[in-house]
Formats: sequence, C-alpha cells, structure tokens
Amino acid sequence: ALLKNETVYGWLTRRHLTLGVGHPQTTLLNLLGCKKARIHPYLPNHIDMLAANTQTTADMWLQDHTLYPLFNFFNEDSSGNLKNAMFGSEANVIGRANIAQSKLQFEFGHRYCPTCIANAKRARGFGIIDIRHQIPGIYACPEHGCELNVLSCGDYGLDRMLTYSLFELNAKPASPAKVNFAKFCIDVFEQVRLQQTPINIDELYQQHLKQRGYLAGCG
Repeated sequence: ALLKNETVYGWLTRRHLTLGVGHPQTTLLNLLGCKKARIHPYLPNHIDMLAANTQTTADMWLQDHTLYPLFNFFNEDSSGNLKNAMFGSEANVIGRANIAQSKLQFEFGHRYCPTCIANAKRARGFGIIDIRHQIPGIYACPEHGCELNVLSCGDYGLDRMLTYSLFELNAKPASPAKVNFAKFCIDVFEQVRLQQTPINIDELYQQHLKQRGYLAGCG
C-alpha cells in the first residue's frame, strides 16, 4: 500500500523490490507504461499512469506524494501547465515549474533522513523516502536533528534505477539553524496542503516567522 508522504520514486522502488519482477524496466513498463523513466524527486511525470494502475487517484498522488501543492500555492501553475505535464510523460516538468529560471542552485537528488530510514526498516522492513524532505532548501530532518543524505540523480547518479542499496545510514548532527528552517518549511507545506481556500501569503509568512522568532522588532 502507498504510505503517507511517500515519494513516487520511493513507492516505485519498494513495489519493484517487493514484487521481485526482475529488471526495473519490467516494473516501469507495468506501472508507467514505458521501459525508461527518470523519476524526479518531487515533480514526477506519469501521474496519470500511476492513477490508472493503482487505487489512488491522480489528484491524491499530486496532493500527498509530490510537491505540486507548494508550486501551485505560489501561483506557479495558474494555467494548469505544470499539472498537465505531471499527468503526462513527454513535457518538461522543470520548465513548466519555472525552476530553471529561478537561478537557485540545489543539489539534484532524492533526499532522505538516515534515522528515519533506519527506524522504518526496523519497524516495517523497508525505508520510506519522505516527500517533505524534498522541499528545495531543506537539508535537515526536524524530527531527528540530523543532516539529510542525498541519492544523486542525473547521468552520473541514480538514473533509471530502482534501488535502496545506495542508502547511507550514518547520521550527522545538523545545525540548529538548519533544523529550525526545515521545521518552518515543512510547517508551511503542511498548511498549504490543508488549505482549501486562498489565503494571504504575506500574512502566512509573517505568522510562521513570528512563531519561530525570526521577526525583528520593526517586523
């Protein structure tokens, strides 16, 4: 079954290893309709095929297992182009999300908390890659206070493989600033996912900054 906050890549990998169907191409063909696919950490394609081949709707995949709600909340998909790109398999999702134009440099890969993975393996027998840890700019797990590790993607990293064998479970303490910032970002993301009506973004930022003690006296 699909677990809460599990990423698309994490679920596909777990499904592949559980079924033991051999080559990853077989799993990708059965679930995504293609033999080769690069699974983006937080804005994956093929949502329509995932919905067709599971008991989870396309909107639930988007809402609970990708960062689409965050991009949509910040008006990066007023035209619906990003959502349509994620539903399909051909469009450039990164371009539709305006990530390339942001000029922000983030390490490209699937981020995970080694302690979360270790605990999940002891409890369930397998690790879970959390979609909340994929929020750009987060480098710590607020629950365990440790640095997030990265399974690198791209031509020289984790490309078209479905494997957990590359997990590094040595936990390194994160700085308080990284932990607090990660908690702030995840709190905002959770609010975004629950919000059904438009809200004032400036007021939301002010609220969370005040709760974290990041506002100066002049605001």
